[in-house]
Amino acid sequence: MKLRLHVLIVLLFTFFTSFSQVHTINTVGNTFSPDTVTIFLGDTIEFVLPSNHNAVEVDETTWLVNGTTPAINGFNFGFGVTSNFIPDSAKIYYYVCALHASMGMKGVIIVNSVPIYGCIDPTAINYNPLANIDNGSCLFYGCTDP
Repeated sequence: MKLRLHVLIVLLFTFFTSFSQVHTINTVGNTFSPDTVTIFLGDTIEFVLPSNHNAVEVDETTWLVNGTTPAINGFNFGFGVTSNFIPDSAKIYYYVCALHASMGMKGVIIVNSVPIYGCIDPTAINYNPLANIDNGSCLFYGCTDP
């Protein structure tokens, strides 16, 4: 009985974690690489930061002017660390290196809700406004002959 419970727990853990991905953000000179990442809820961002860079979440206004004022309750990863960030909501997260923001060292994490496959072309008869990944199923009225 104990063995069955253990196997069940391992299977459930594997099932629920198999859909998430880890996306790594490094630095190259005074830039984040990549500087823009698009992920889904449940995915993990791994920041690998050298001793001369950090990653501080800021709001959009601060980001646009290359500022460094941290976002309230935002992430703040110190210099020379490797840290993980798992977004808790679908939105755009803006971040900067506090020492080099004035030089444009900043990045964006775009977090989409869970993947929903379907037709994403609004002119199709089977358009799915909730879909965020096109599965090639779009159908259209009219002549389809070449």
